[in-house]
Amino acid sequence: MNAVNWEIPLSHPERDELEALISMRNPPFSGLMKGSITCIHGFLTSIVSGPIPPPSEWLPLIIGDATQWETEERAERAMTLLTRFLTGIASDLDGGDRGFSIPIDRRGALHDSESTLSLAQDWCRGYTFGMLPRERDWQTAVEAPELKQFFFSILLLARPGTAEALDSIKASEAFAEIFDQLSQYAVTINEWWQPRLEASSRAASASPNVGTVRRATPKISPNAPCPCGSGKKHKRCCAQARTKI
Repeated sequence: MNAVNWEIPLSHPERDELEALISMRNPPFSGLMKGSITCIHGFLTSIVSGPIPPPSEWLPLIIGDATQWETEERAERAMTLLTRFLTGIASDLDGGDRGFSIPIDRRGALHDSESTLSLAQDWCRGYTFGMLPRERDWQTAVEAPELKQFFFSILLLARPGTAEALDSIKASEAFAEIFDQLSQYAVTINEWWQPRLEASSRAASASPNVGTVRRATPKISPNAPCPCGSGKKHKRCCAQARTKI
């Protein structure tokens, strides 16, 4: 069996394959994370941007119970593709060669496409769902004055309060403007988190017995296997999404 190169980004056919595999899982693809591969992209973006929860908290939302899949091979293939998807997003957010982008067809937005709006909503919904496992920690970012407008736009698309609110987005230039900025919003929020998570880690290391210091996640050795399941060392995988070496 050939070793998996976790650094190769998913191709478009592989993204379609991942979406199809997840739709065939047992129990069926439902609940918070039902939707498109764009929704999963948004979910993974927020997972690697801020305080990363352990995989046991977020993997079941996408993969479900791997022991109940029709075949073990399908479950393993879905996990492999999902892990490559996550590591690719982390690399892109951290200034990778490809740069960070959201898998939505930009051309549709020029024509106020209903399908493009739906995909943009999917991405924003996924992003907000990824915040839920560490909702208290994320609240600090949501309330930061320099990020308020970014989160307002993401939440507006993710959870439009009324049909009129959604119509006002479609009927004006507001949607096109939000759409154009979504990728930059994600990068800026990720950059906002990096020094804060690094400072929190240093404080916890310096005062491990001080009860008032609260880590978002257990400390992970840089040389330990990454908890995302990629098989790479933590310092060469998800840690790169929050600490610029």
